[in-house]
Amino acid sequence: MVAIVRYVYNKNSAPKVAFLSPHIKPNYECLLCIMLPFMEDMRKYTFSSLHPNNKNLPSDDQLSAVDDLIDNMNLVMPEKDEDGKQQQYLKPKLTFNPHLQRLYQCLSARALNPDDPQLPPPTRPSSS
Repeated sequence: MVAIVRYVYNKNSAPKVAFLSPHIKPNYECLLCIMLPFMEDMRKYTFSSLHPNNKNLPSDDQLSAVDDLIDNMNLVMPEKDEDGKQQQYLKPKLTFNPHLQRLYQCLSARALNPDDPQLPPPTRPSSS
């Protein structure tokens, strides 16, 4: 069962149409809200044809440059761990969010020095 609802953030905002769907887990129950577009929100864009023509074909240098770029963006190490799985350079669960790290740095500086108007300069994390 779902519901289509009218959503108004506050009395000065424009109403929006939303879709509510129940989300039931063992520990909690909630409603998922997905905003639906009005007709005015839909845009018609025209794109060029996907049929290849000589004007849009990449050169061999461009293709090799893109291949090199994709190979350099690979975050999987060539070595495998003891389980035989390939290792990752950046594991999302172990990688810190720099925005949150800066926020915590400012909060701790303000808590330790409440009268100091200057915030500490941003520091780079140590690579260890």
